[in-house]
Amino acid sequence: MDKIAGHLIASVSMAPNRIFPLRMPIEGKVSLSSIMDDSSLWHQRYGHLNFNSLKVLKTRNMVICLSTIDAKKNICEGCIMGKMHRLPFTKTSWRARTPL
Repeated sequence: MDKIAGHLIASVSMAPNRIFPLRMPIEGKVSLSSIMDDSSLWHQRYGHLNFNSLKVLKTRNMVICLSTIDAKKNICEGCIMGKMHRLPFTKTSWRARTPL
């Protein structure tokens, strides 16, 4: 099911062996690309390393073929989720009185 305006590209059902097979007919040459810029790509390649550290890698020529890094104002979703803390446990209305 193609629905580019709503960002849905394909819809698949789970197979009995718990995988999601996606069969796309390819007619002719197909090119798939990402909308991600180079700075974000290197940020993800290095395990969500901060942009200042990526700039240091670039300025000191510590990485071969590292493109120019632009500091980002936006923080990626993976970084936000990784820095979230769990809420404290709440007191329950019951407590075990003997070993289970």
